[in-house]
Amino acid sequence: LVAVGDVHPNREPPEETFELVAPYLSAGDLRYCQLECTMSELGTVRSDVRNPMHRVQPRNIRALTSARFEIVSFASNNGLDYGSEAYLDTINGLRAEGIAVIGGGHNLEEARKPAVLERKGRRIAFINASSILPKGYEATPNRPGIAPLHVRTFYEPLEDVYEQPGTPSRTWTVPDSNDLAEVLDSIRQAKQKADVVVACFHWGVHFTHDLAMYQPEVAYTAVDAGADLVLGTHPHCLQ
Repeated sequence: LVAVGDVHPNREPPEETFELVAPYLSAGDLRYCQLECTMSELGTVRSDVRNPMHRVQPRNIRALTSARFEIVSFASNNGLDYGSEAYLDTINGLRAEGIAVIGGGHNLEEARKPAVLERKGRRIAFINASSILPKGYEATPNRPGIAPLHVRTFYEPLEDVYEQPGTPSRTWTVPDSNDLAEVLDSIRQAKQKADVVVACFHWGVHFTHDLAMYQPEVAYTAVDAGADLVLGTHPHCLQ
């Protein structure tokens, strides 16, 4: 398995996007990436989106097919920037090109559903969830969106705030128990269908090498539930 982080193909011609790393990608039996943009002409940008650049022309799908990516995780915090129309159009476009999509769909059931691919007689299942959740981007039983793993954040002063006003705080992050239970159930279901399970999480604090408190907790519980590999995306640097 060759796995890469967030990708945002947008160039002419699209086929040249991964040209310089093509030998590394082609050396694998299976290629995975996280898609950080929609590839569609549909939809209108939401009024609360700070960076409207996360929609590109559908022809950029050719960047992924040329690099032979077979599986894309799409529980992206930018996936619904242009609404569900652009998001679902992208999923349809990827699947039409034979690329499996995880982490999103027409409803929560589809967003949680594992994708299973077979290579050399082994069945490999992928699941995907995101903790980077703009309001309203999460899928529900009746609404399109991304597979959620909500996380609550608390701040604990390191010293007595009356003795030390302005004392630094420790950041506590706790995964939502219901969301985590659903993610773990998805992993267990995937384990029944496959020899290997890959759990993909869009998580963490961007542009820092430090793990948030919830990340190891989620990762270890995912392994205990049957995940053989945990892949993380979103921070844009190694963690």
